[in-house]
Amino acid sequence: MSIDNYNIKVPIWNIRRFFNCLLSLALLMLTSVVSAQQSSDNYTMLKNVLSNGGNKSSSANYQLVATVGQNATRKSTANDKVLYSGFYALMGTQPPTEDTDNDGLPDEWETYFFGDLTQDGNADSDGDGVSNLLEFQENLNPTSVDTDGDGKPDNLTTVAPTQASCQLYAVNDKGLNNSQFFTINLDDLTISELGQIYKGHDIEAIAIHPETDMIYVASGDNVTNGKKGFFYQVDGKTGELFSIGSTGFKEIEDLAFDSDGTLWAWAKGDGLITIEPTTGIGTLALPSNVSVEGLTLSKQTNQTIFYGSINTELWLYDMNANKLEIVCTNLFGETESLEMMSNGQLLVGTHNVPFGLHAFNPQTCQAIMADETLSNKFNDVEGIALPIAACSVCGDSVVQGNEQCDDGNTTSGDLCSDICMIE
Repeated sequence: MSIDNYNIKVPIWNIRRFFNCLLSLALLMLTSVVSAQQSSDNYTMLKNVLSNGGNKSSSANYQLVATVGQNATRKSTANDKVLYSGFYALMGTQPPTEDTDNDGLPDEWETYFFGDLTQDGNADSDGDGVSNLLEFQENLNPTSVDTDGDGKPDNLTTVAPTQASCQLYAVNDKGLNNSQFFTINLDDLTISELGQIYKGHDIEAIAIHPETDMIYVASGDNVTNGKKGFFYQVDGKTGELFSIGSTGFKEIEDLAFDSDGTLWAWAKGDGLITIEPTTGIGTLALPSNVSVEGLTLSKQTNQTIFYGSINTELWLYDMNANKLEIVCTNLFGETESLEMMSNGQLLVGTHNVPFGLHAFNPQTCQAIMADETLSNKFNDVEGIALPIAACSVCGDSVVQGNEQCDDGNTTSGDLCSDICMIE
């Protein structure tokens, strides 16, 4: 019997319901079936799976027998589901869905792996870079760094996060360290929560890669459920956190991408650093003990000009000229997040101020739309990020994202094509 004939998924935890099946028949079948399945495979069954005693010729009511510790092979099927080679569950069997603590984890799954309901879907209990919720969704073991025993941690074998779409992304601090991602629709200014709240993660910073639209975030030091100064990716559709690694610094205040893809950050107590996006490793570039909270970069090409916020002060650092100065002193309050728009104006997030699209002109030190409140729900915005590539519009005379040129039209034959590529 070939496993390729069955297009089903066997959750590694969904087996308690079979314990009351015909145990005597299961034991009779155990020896022959187990011996037939032993091989140089790489997955160990976590719990006994007993036969329901049905007709062997019918996949609809037959299940092979496996025991704790038996080897099996993890295999992807045609519809991208996962099963464990040689072991089948009843066709149509659905996993339990009761979730009494509303953490995204079915109670039976959570109790099986952890013994109680104290874990959270956003937590990463085994430290493998995959949240408990994603471990459940991907049929992984949340207490094992390497579920399938292939020598690679689970975060290297799970699905990749999706890119940002053309909307504003932000993270709000609820309480001292509970982080909630949210988005703002740029057409009608609708605000929507993105995913569940990340309790105790203290996400302080967010930035979006100018070409790939991938979202990156980092934590501060007030962490009770996660790691200090840690670097993550965020799924642009679900808000799911994907762990990358430690920055090596205890607290990241803000993140900012340069136009060439260099990721900069401000590490509290250390200064200006760069972060390698694939590993999360930070490198000190400019030592400083100045308490910068918001950080962003000018969109001017061939220049590296940083803007930083310290309470109501706006600082400018021109790396090329090695010049640091205070340019404005009238920000809206304790400003914790900055994002530079393509028109040279700043979006501002302020502590204990209801969130609105508060723009600020750093050239004139003038506030724009400072009295518009979009939501009283988010009043401690720690980070703001606007995707460049996803929001690029060919023909607007602004070269952004993956555009090579933009001559103000979408007509080919004028050295800049209709998709803003050089002809």
